[in-house]
Amino acid sequence: MPDSDVFTFDGEGAEFKLRVACECYSDSALVREALTELPDLNGEIIWGSPRVPDPLKLIDADLVLIVSNRANLLTAIGRSVIYKHLEWAHVLIYLQDEADVPDVPTEAIPGLVLPRSQLAAGLLNLTKILIEPVITQGLVGIDWADVRTILAMGDQVVMEKASADQPETAIKAAVSQLQARASGRAIHGLQAAILCHGHKLAMRFIGDLHWACTDMAGMDTTMIVAAPLPDWPDIDYYEVRLFAKIECTGARWPSDLLLDFSD
Repeated sequence: MPDSDVFTFDGEGAEFKLRVACECYSDSALVREALTELPDLNGEIIWGSPRVPDPLKLIDADLVLIVSNRANLLTAIGRSVIYKHLEWAHVLIYLQDEADVPDVPTEAIPGLVLPRSQLAAGLLNLTKILIEPVITQGLVGIDWADVRTILAMGDQVVMEKASADQPETAIKAAVSQLQARASGRAIHGLQAAILCHGHKLAMRFIGDLHWACTDMAGMDTTMIVAAPLPDWPDIDYYEVRLFAKIECTGARWPSDLLLDFSD
């Protein structure tokens, strides 16, 4: 690999603090406990305490997490519709109870579906896959305005990651995993990131990731690709992280969720 193809980081980036709020249509204690286990990435994420949503007021935050159980799912989806219309960054998180049989199909939920017992692990994945590439400086960064465009989409959230000792292998594995999860459904938005040791990060890796995602998702997909440089101890380790918004299928929600904003 020629030296000109390798990135050497020697500067400081602009400070960016991400305010994350949590609207809770579920067990507040469970959500609060899960939030306490999340990293703040050197103080760059400000996690708000879970709160019961005010039906007449939206939360002023960079990202709103709407956590719901099955009993309140329709209300939570209605709330998500409002944020979507206003193009506010948000993620609906539906907690499935293992005892719920039958449950709502995953493909029908306009958000992220997690088993109730895996809320903390799911939020950690969301932090690493969605947020960390945004606030970590690197060869190619992501503007929050672009991320907000993807987060305002009312589709199913799918997250995938893969690692290997070669970048091509990690890219192929992550993209294949996402393609399998999509099962032929349209991918409307995709945030992709490749992470590795700074001495091994090359521009061609970013191009390879971009084209692999484009071949899989199509040219019409809103796509952003990043190459952050977090502290990375292993010089021969590459990781690809994908956050996607995929069209929902298999359910018709009540018409009163499709609010009329024409006025």
